[in-house]
Amino acid sequence: MSDTIFVQMELHGSKDEIIGFVEGMRLATATESVWYCRDNDFKLETMMDSIKEKIGLETHVVMPQHLAGTVGAFLERSDVLTSTVAWVKEISSVELRFDYRCFSRGVGTDVRAVIEDHLPDSVTLEDYVVEEVVDDEAKGIELYSQAHDYILSGEGRYVGPVPGIFKIAQRLTDQDFINPGKIHFTLVS
Repeated sequence: MSDTIFVQMELHGSKDEIIGFVEGMRLATATESVWYCRDNDFKLETMMDSIKEKIGLETHVVMPQHLAGTVGAFLERSDVLTSTVAWVKEISSVELRFDYRCFSRGVGTDVRAVIEDHLPDSVTLEDYVVEEVVDDEAKGIELYSQAHDYILSGEGRYVGPVPGIFKIAQRLTDQDFINPGKIHFTLVS
């Protein structure tokens, strides 16, 4: 596991300017990953933050702490850029909740493989509950009623380092029967 400390940063100013500047700094410093709230489903601290993010008044970014320091220092010294750093908070933990429901054994096997197998380094699956219901009397009537002869449902959460949770979030987002929640950060004030 990497010893990299990740932070969430709130920036004010033009979203295009912020993303262009942060991406430029990321590339210049050879930093692998930066995640933007606009591209990922972060759970922000307040409803007002979510609204401001959606309408472009704030941009929330998760990045390594060393890059945040560089971004902040350069924005402060720039006479051309108008964006500012509102705050930077260290991330102490990250989790991603999910649930799923499907009506086919084959799909259920595939869903469980996506959920349970090949987790990124240091990511754990916690509070995982699976329920499988088989009703032989409903076989054949699925097309005409709400009854199903097979139902697989489950829910749980992933806990782990920032890069691993984002990797899992991307994996779940690409699935038809899995509903990932928002990525939740516990921030150090």
